[in-house]
Amino acid sequence: MKENPAMPVGEVGAKMLERMNVSHAPLRAFGLHTITYQPHMTILDVGCGGGATIKDLLKLSEESIIYGLDYA
Repeated sequence: MKENPAMPVGEVGAKMLERMNVSHAPLRAFGLHTITYQPHMTILDVGCGGGATIKDLLKLSEESIIYGLDYA
């Protein structure tokens, strides 16, 4: 099976998503701290990739509901 970043699957896909999480970390660290968080927010992460942004948002906004939407 050929690797496809738009539709990561299997072991290769899991590694690809982990690389996304690592490579996007600097932008995520910058961007997430420009937002004023409040408890009980509803947040939409579009293009959530490997899911690390959602994990970070859950820590930053107590008791919020966070949705992730990604093409894959």
